[in-house]
Parts: sequence; structure tokens; C-alpha cells
Amino acid sequence: MKRIKISQGMLVSIFLIVALGLLFINERWITDEFISSLLTTIAVSGITTGIFSIVSSWIDKQNMEEKVYSAFPMINVCNKYGLVEISDKFPFDNDEIKKDFINSKKVYIVMNDGKNFITNNTNMIDERFHQDKKETNIVLLDYEQNDVMAVLTRQHGHDSTPDYYVKKIKEVISYHFKKEKRSKNHKLKVYLNSNFNTLAIIVSDNYAMISLFRVSSGKDIVPHMIFNKNGTEYEKIRKDVMKVCAESREIDV
Repeated sequence: MKRIKISQGMLVSIFLIVALGLLFINERWITDEFISSLLTTIAVSGITTGIFSIVSSWIDKQNMEEKVYSAFPMINVCNKYGLVEISDKFPFDNDEIKKDFINSKKVYIVMNDGKNFITNNTNMIDERFHQDKKETNIVLLDYEQNDVMAVLTRQHGHDSTPDYYVKKIKEVISYHFKKEKRSKNHKLKVYLNSNFNTLAIIVSDNYAMISLFRVSSGKDIVPHMIFNKNGTEYEKIRKDVMKVCAESREIDV
């Protein structure tokens, strides 16, 4: 015979329902004084026990949370900042984060040239671009700033082709941001930052994601940190990106 598992909450609910049922029966049909008194006592005891169990369970849960936070202080820190994940890439294999990116009212993307990110996520970005009444803001490095291009070129070992990133950024803009690639009711804004982007950043309605850069030359796998909007870091990242947009040169696309 298969055993039926009954949780504590279900057991308390059954206890309270039975107790209330006894009171109802006693009130409607019982006339014998002794039986009426007995049923009232049983029912009141049941209700009292049920309420006590609920309160006790809540207190135990609160105490348990305090004990967990005390034993593992990093959990409290993560909750404070809203840190929900650290990954080796932007976690768009997570359906919730992917849908939030596609359907968010506003999205901000900050990259050096954006080529790898756009190429690796073409279908997802195209799906977003066909969302009506949405806005996507993209910040890339300003290819007209020779000093910025020189640092980027040297950082990634393209000294032999000094115009490597100038061409790359122009190609990304001309190919991936064409008007026919998006809905007429989707607003796309592209900005060129004259200062160096110290992070790669994506901000959607509910998540802020940052990708760190290595300090040595070349490219390598780096940690990507994902924050939800319930923590303190989300709003700081969003405001920082909006400030970059205000300080950068907007171009027609």
C-alpha cells in the first residue's frame, strides 16, 4: 500500500477544519449539555493547538533563517546586493533571464565592440528587436577616439592592424542595427563612448549583469555576475549606465 505523506501545514489545516466542524455541529444539532460542553472543549483545544503550531512553526523558521545567516554570512551579503548567480558567460540559457531580456520595456547593453555578444545571441536579439513599444540602448566604444582605439587594439594584440576595432565596430553598427532588422515600433539608440568601458554590462527590467575584464593582454574566460532588482546593486548599475548614455555620442541607426 502506498503511503500518503502529510506535511505539517496540511496536518494543522485538517486539525483546524475538524475543530471548526465540531463547533458548527455543536451549535446546530447538539442539545445535550454534557456532550455540547465536551465538543466545545475539544474544538477549542484543537483551534488553540493549531494556532500555536502555526506560530511555533513561523518562529522556528525565523530562528532558522537567523542561524543560517549567522553561519553563512555570505548569504546575507548576496541577498543585500541581489547577487543571484556567478557564471562564465551571460546566462541566457536561463529561460527566466532570457525572457526578461526579450520582453523588458528598456534594455541597456554596454560593450567594447559587441561583436561576440551579438553574434552568439543573434536570434534572441532579433526577437527583442521585433518587440513593439520597447527600447534598446547600446553603448559601444567611439571608433573616432584614436587613443581609445589604440588601447583596445594593444590590449587584444592587434598592433599590426591598428584599424582593426574601428572597422569591427562600424561593421557591427552597419550590419546588425539595420532598420529592416527590427520593428518600426521598436526604439533603438546607439551611443559611442569616448571613454574606455571598464565592464561589459546588460541591464533589463529585472536583472543587471556585469562581465569583468582581465588586466593582462588578450582574452580569457571571466566571471559574469548577475544581480536582481531586489538588491542594492541593480539600481546603481542602471544609473551608471544611464549616465554613460547621457555622456556619450548618439548616432543615427
